[in-house]
Amino acid sequence: MKRKLITTLLAVTLTVAMIGGCGGKKAEEPAAPAETEEKAEEAPVEEETAVEETADSSDSGASFTLLDVDEDMIDVGVYGQSPDGLELVFSMFTGPDNNKYVSLFGFDNNGGSGNVICGQYEASTETDEDGDNWTYFDVTDVYSGNSFKLGVAERPETEEVFFFDENGEVIEGKYLSNAETINYMGTAAGLLMTGDEGSSESGDASDVSYVDGFYANNGGEDFMIFFYESSDGDIAYINDGTNEAFAEYTVENAELDDGTPYLHVAVGNLSLGYYEEGDDIYLITEDGDVYAAERLTEEEAEALHSIVTE
Repeated sequence: MKRKLITTLLAVTLTVAMIGGCGGKKAEEPAAPAETEEKAEEAPVEEETAVEETADSSDSGASFTLLDVDEDMIDVGVYGQSPDGLELVFSMFTGPDNNKYVSLFGFDNNGGSGNVICGQYEASTETDEDGDNWTYFDVTDVYSGNSFKLGVAERPETEEVFFFDENGEVIEGKYLSNAETINYMGTAAGLLMTGDEGSSESGDASDVSYVDGFYANNGGEDFMIFFYESSDGDIAYINDGTNEAFAEYTVENAELDDGTPYLHVAVGNLSLGYYEEGDDIYLITEDGDVYAAERLTEEEAEALHSIVTE
């Protein structure tokens, strides 16, 4: 699968309503917590050190969405793939309410579906028979109320890193930058918004409405901007030909070298520009290249997005 960075995976396609608080709803229920805990307990342990890392709950009544989390709040981001190809992102972050959270995103761009575990935690450390120090997180998922055991371990000398998926299976991963972690969160948001299961289970997809969209192709790369409205704010999807992002956006006035004014749209660290000239529409890449574009209906936008993420 072609890896897609997200604005938030990432992760990969969480509307504001669907991932509210860090609470909201998810498209797919993860495996039963009992399975996770059982597999985690099977890991050989040579020594155990109790560590009190309970997240501060001084402002636990505050409500926010994962789209409110920015790069400065990310502590750790790790990307990996399960044996069946599911893309996974483990993250630790400080929420806007100043509490500590862990999250695990799983998403399938081809299937258009995803899930998320997110919550405050209590942590402990253990050393396994290979000498790897694991930090285990007992998490109460804000979405389902279920309890899960997540874990992460690293080998500093080789820069290897491992984490648990929701079933307690060990996944080999690689570190993400803060910007990449935020991008994966946005991709997961998009998957949960557009996925069939997310729409039918949550009932929140109707809160997000398509506004407008533009598409261009330079003969080898696809460029897209789609705009949406929701009760919690306006969001946009951008594909810059290589990566994609879906989250709240900013718009600034800009000019081409010849003085032509256009609107510069940024979602996280991805951006595209556009302008209209009569019935003609043009998209501008971050490098300043200009391509003739076409306006898309909602159905055309959804169909095109499905094709380019295969």
